[in-house]
Amino acid sequence: VLVSLWACDDQATGELMGLFYQALLGSGKSTPAAALRSARETLWQRGGRWRDPYFSAGLVLYGEY
Repeated sequence: VLVSLWACDDQATGELMGLFYQALLGSGKSTPAAALRSARETLWQRGGRWRDPYFSAGLVLYGEY
């Protein structure tokens, strides 16, 4: 389960979740943790308003991963 620790920007979270699922299902990342890291790195590399870690650091994996 991917959960947020604080209220997150809807657009930034939507962008991150899209990248997360692309990495998890499309790129064949072996674990959700690897997919989340890949999604965060892609979001940061794109720059723009969501480059600040505030927009992605609040989302964490919970459970067996």
